[in-house]
This record gives sequence, C-alpha cells and structure tokens, in this order.
Amino acid sequence: MNIPEKHIYKKQIYVFAAAMTVLAATLSGCGTDTHVTETSQQERPTSVVYTLSEQENKDYDVSIYRITNRSFYEEPQTAVTKDQLKEYAGSKLDTITQTADKYYVGTYQNYEFTIVAVDGFSEWITSMGYSDRNGNEDGLYLQRHLGNLEYETTDYFKDPSGKFLIVTQCRDNKVICEFFEGMNGQY
Repeated sequence: MNIPEKHIYKKQIYVFAAAMTVLAATLSGCGTDTHVTETSQQERPTSVVYTLSEQENKDYDVSIYRITNRSFYEEPQTAVTKDQLKEYAGSKLDTITQTADKYYVGTYQNYEFTIVAVDGFSEWITSMGYSDRNGNEDGLYLQRHLGNLEYETTDYFKDPSGKFLIVTQCRDNKVICEFFEGMNGQY
C-alpha cells in the first residue's frame, strides 16, 4: 500500500477545488478577497410547511365535521367492521383507488378522500407518518414530515355517525358538505 500517493491525491483535489473557487470568483466579477457573510440563525427558515390553501365556499358550514378532541379516535366508542367500511366508502366515493382493512382511498368530485375507520385511525396516522396538530378555530389538522425541513398539512373530518374519519386536501366547503350530506343535503 502506498500511503504517500493517497496524500498527494487528496492534496491535488484540494488544490483543484481552490483553483476552481478562485476562477469562479474571477469570472463572476468578485475579487478573491470578497468576504462571504453567513446569515444569522434567526434569518434562516427553520422549516417549510406546505399549508392548506384558502377555503372556498365559506358560506357552507363544515364546523360540525371538524375534529376538536383527539379522544374521539384515541378512545373510539365503536368498532367498525370491514363490511361497514366497504359499504360507507362505496356510498361516498366516486371511484375507489386503494383498499385496506381499516381504510379506503378514492375520489369524490375530483378530490382525493381517504376514509378511515375510527377504531383504526391512530394506527393509520402512525403508519402514514402523520401526527395531529392543534389548529385554530378550524380544529385539529394532520401534519407529516416530507423530508429535510418540509412538512405537509392536511385536513381531516369526522362523519356524523362517529364511525369514520375523512382525510382530504379538499378545501371547498361545499364539496365537504356534499360528501357528508349528499347532493340533496340529506344524510
């Protein structure tokens, strides 16, 4: 093994990198004595959060579907069977794209909706990498880490039956009301 050659090789890389830095500074019109100042920690963003878009059709009240208390799904008062979940998803979604024991994914009015059985929701949010967060007057919301310092924020709602939670990026209150109430306003 020839150790000195490795040191020579490393030195060549450092010399090359230094030469490229000087060349870049020269070509950009900066002198080699230009000082690079680092911004303070307070000026740097600590994370990027992809928040929910502005709500549409605010005259439709979705507050009765908002989740304000975690115990609703952390200590569910009911168990949901596979057949109940299948029937509910089939009656609500226009198309179904994914199924599992405790959730269905599909579309409703061109928005993606995930329907999760209340007794499987805690397990589902963990498996999907979500955590629930306190929101403002709108209640709780879900958030998950996408990578680096990026987070995604998502709405979720409860069905009036107390058996299902609905996760969606849909911000159209009219669509949310129609999902729960039907097109004619009936459950």
